[in-house]
Amino acid sequence: MRLKVRQVIDIVANRFGTSREAILGPRCNLETSHARMVAYWLATELIQDQTIQQIARTFNRDRSTVVHGVKRIRALAHSDQALIDSIKLCIADIWELVA
Repeated sequence: MRLKVRQVIDIVANRFGTSREAILGPRCNLETSHARMVAYWLATELIQDQTIQQIARTFNRDRSTVVHGVKRIRALAHSDQALIDSIKLCIADIWELVA
């Protein structure tokens, strides 16, 4: 099975206790923005057949916003164990889906 960006968004939304609509929408609260950036990062890392531009379009964002979000999550992941644990759970859910 080929992983799709929407599937990543749904898994991240579920793990972070938010919705697909919130991740794709304009909200800027901390919980939603962290979930959105994790979804950016997972999509860019795990979906090799789409460019960052294509992934950004799925999120209703531009390329630079996705690149910034990916960089931000990489930086936060060095010091935030709860974030790292959430990312690991999302990855486990993704592997379960595509297996």
